[in-house]
Amino acid sequence: RGCTAEASACAGALAPTPGTPTTAVAAPTVKDCDEGWPNWEWEWSPEKMDWCCTHTGRGCRRHVAQDLFDCDVDFDNWEESWSSHKKSWCCDQHGRGCQV
Repeated sequence: RGCTAEASACAGALAPTPGTPTTAVAAPTVKDCDEGWPNWEWEWSPEKMDWCCTHTGRGCRRHVAQDLFDCDVDFDNWEESWSSHKKSWCCDQHGRGCQV
């Protein structure tokens, strides 16, 4: 005859014995990939970059031989001087020139 929760003689068999190690499973670490996004290259830790790159495609440390645009040129006046394509590219690739 097997133990059931109702069987008082088996009640101790269903609960862990004092001193018996139990295994705790840690919850997966989730990173907020929106927090600090405009400055991710210098604010995020390498671990956050890796996590966000893997899970959201953001913060990937890709070394591109040549950027499509130089996001430093005219940055002080980007809203007026940059094309919409440059704004979009620089925002996506470098977190600069993002419309709020």
